[in-house]
Amino acid sequence: MKAPTDITIAFMVFQVAFSILPIFFGERYYFHVNLIYPLFVCLALFLWARLSAVDPVIVAKQCLAWIVFSSLIAAIVAPQLVMQPGYIGLIPGFDLRFWGVTSHANTLGAVACMLLILELAEPSTRPWLRTTILAAAALTLVLTQSKASIVAAFIGFSIIFGWRLLNRTHEVIVGSKHGSSVPIVLLGSLIVSIAAIGAFAIFIDTDMLAALKSQLDARAVGTLSTATGRTLIWNAALEGGLQSPLFGQGADFWGIDNRLRLGLGGATSAHNLFLQTFSRSGLIGLAALLVFFYFLVRYSIRAAKPTRGGSLAILAVLLMRSMFETSFQLNSVLAGEFFVMIAHFTYVIDRGAKPIARV
Repeated sequence: MKAPTDITIAFMVFQVAFSILPIFFGERYYFHVNLIYPLFVCLALFLWARLSAVDPVIVAKQCLAWIVFSSLIAAIVAPQLVMQPGYIGLIPGFDLRFWGVTSHANTLGAVACMLLILELAEPSTRPWLRTTILAAAALTLVLTQSKASIVAAFIGFSIIFGWRLLNRTHEVIVGSKHGSSVPIVLLGSLIVSIAAIGAFAIFIDTDMLAALKSQLDARAVGTLSTATGRTLIWNAALEGGLQSPLFGQGADFWGIDNRLRLGLGGATSAHNLFLQTFSRSGLIGLAALLVFFYFLVRYSIRAAKPTRGGSLAILAVLLMRSMFETSFQLNSVLAGEFFVMIAHFTYVIDRGAKPIARV
């Protein structure tokens, strides 16, 4: 297989455009060591994935499983430390939200979602282990009550199930021993529709939403219990990016001091990957992100057949979560989102590498 140099370079360029260039050219100067060192950690991981004697996807699953199972153990041993009380969420009569050993319930939801989809895409060889992982990931995902991750997991499961069902149907009807090339365009349309719905949710501003916005206070924004609460944050992110369109506001735009100035004390990010990038690093960072996304989509499509739809499922999960959360964690290697991000990239790059042309 060819070395995935193109997507690696694209990611490194995005890392520089997102974290480093705004230090010097952003609207406000801000420097922290976490803007620099993750660049080298990510580069080391990409190089390791090429040279590892062990399947790097298995290692990625082990890292995600470690977070999920340690969180469940912590819930049994010290529930008061890992549960958020008084949360009104998806489960009637259940007012707790599971944070686990991560920094937020949405982060743990992202970890559980990725582990669930990876296990569905490439099941463990031992049935008891496969069942345990799926059960633990599903339970954790539900307890986090992370709406975006739950919906993303359902979409990812639907793509994997649909792909394999169509393949099996073709084998029965046509008699092919190797299955068929399932129409990627049809399944890809689902991914496009997710992006379209997310974009619609970002930019729509009807009178009804305007009325709901006026009723939100800082506490509502802090909890972010509804998509309507996010529209205030999206608006602030868009305005911030437009004020400094080329290089953005800088890495501290979502720092506590600026959030308080904006009246969004509870918003630790733009809750949208593209608006987060635009507000922090402007059009330069956004362009670098879109170029990287191009390679990510290209590798995902190339890996669709070998993974039997698994790469497309994970791509759909990423797109869905990117509309409502900041799904790329570039400035920390200790956050749960970082492990989700690396697991996704490792899976797509390893399974979607281009074969070397033989003469």
